[in-house]
Parts: sequence; C-alpha cells; structure tokens
Amino acid sequence: MSVRMALSEAAKALPGGAVWQYFCEKNNIPQDWDVINPIREYEKTVLVNR
Repeated sequence: MSVRMALSEAAKALPGGAVWQYFCEKNNIPQDWDVINPIREYEKTVLVNR
C-alpha cells in the first residue's frame, strides 16, 4: 500500500521532480525508488504483526 502512495507522490512531482532527483544524486541522498525496498521489508516484518 505504501509503495503505491510513494509512486503516486513521485508522479505528482513530475517534471520538477527530475530537478529534485538530480539534487539528491549530487548530495548522496537516497532516491525515491531506493526507499521502497526498506518500506516493503518493514511492512512484511513489523506491520504484519499488528
């Protein structure tokens, strides 16, 4: 569910999001797609127990 939300937010930022991604790349900040896998792991391990 949260992956869908992250993708939706990324789509809202287009085309200005490309500038933000470039800024993040230059400053070694994780990209939008780099945070999806940790979110999925969190959902599988923590949220499933709630």
